[in-house]
Amino acid sequence: MDKPKTINALMVHLRSKGLNISGSKQKQILKNIGYYHGYKGYRFVEKASNPINYSDFNEVKTIYDYDSQLKALFYPQIMFIETALKNRVLDIVVNDVGSENFMTIFNSVLDDYKRLSLSGKKFNSSNARQEAQKKYDKAVNDRNKLRDSFLRTSSKAYNDQNSIAVHYQQKDQSIPIWGLFEMISLGDFGYFVKTSNFRIRKKFSKEFGINTIYDTSAEMPHRIIFALKDLRNAIAHNNIIFDTRFKTAEISGAVKTMLFNETSIKVEFKEIFDYLVLIIFVLKQLGTTKTVMKKIVSDFKDITEFVRNQLPVSIYNMFTTTNLRRKISQLQNYIKH
Repeated sequence: MDKPKTINALMVHLRSKGLNISGSKQKQILKNIGYYHGYKGYRFVEKASNPINYSDFNEVKTIYDYDSQLKALFYPQIMFIETALKNRVLDIVVNDVGSENFMTIFNSVLDDYKRLSLSGKKFNSSNARQEAQKKYDKAVNDRNKLRDSFLRTSSKAYNDQNSIAVHYQQKDQSIPIWGLFEMISLGDFGYFVKTSNFRIRKKFSKEFGINTIYDTSAEMPHRIIFALKDLRNAIAHNNIIFDTRFKTAEISGAVKTMLFNETSIKVEFKEIFDYLVLIIFVLKQLGTTKTVMKKIVSDFKDITEFVRNQLPVSIYNMFTTTNLRRKISQLQNYIKH
């Protein structure tokens, strides 16, 4: 096993790679951002096979700062969106069911799998039947996994002496759905919406203000939630976001089409600006003021312009498009109308 390198040895190593780094100031910066979290994390765009050809350590620090500023800009917006969407679903579900008990809700709301049942259906071929069976089995499995996740969340809350859990434990009552919603991940929330029956999803889609043209099946809300989930988790765990490497699955084409029709901006979710478009769209649907949204876009523009002026064009163009300014202008126009 190689002997761990000191910070001085790491600086020598970086110089041997052609990176200009020296002096107490840059040594202090390397200590602060970390060789492994900082330099090694930012030495490429999206994947290791796409390395950044740095010449000076200040370029590494510029991208590190850019990434940190993006996380600081996006985090409060994502948290606001998560809370706002959860509250809307809670209101719909509790009023529909007339109960705050999770298992009651589970049995009467999270039953979308029933529409995929093969019972009474005819199929043109055995392959068609097999495909239908796979969809049904997956829906049942997703529902069961969600139930188990909620129960684990509840159990952990009791073990951790969570204040909500303790309150209801003393009353010999289970944690109500609103308490569980405080604790579940955005991913589990997305599956809660996805596995809800059409009646509930349709109410949520309407409350969300989604145009029915894009959402006849009432599936757009959970698609949006899943599109935001990876970004939210990356920010919460201080992972790198500037190059969208956090994305774990392809974003629904329906979401992309809707955003293009609404904003006139083509998004592929291959650059961080596309997530800004989605965030602004959701904020607008939630009734956020134009002033707030304009400030978010303006801050993004300032952050990006600063980085653009600090980096060589060859590096800057690796993680953004040449028409970014035009897209930002389009997003600002979308906010105005």
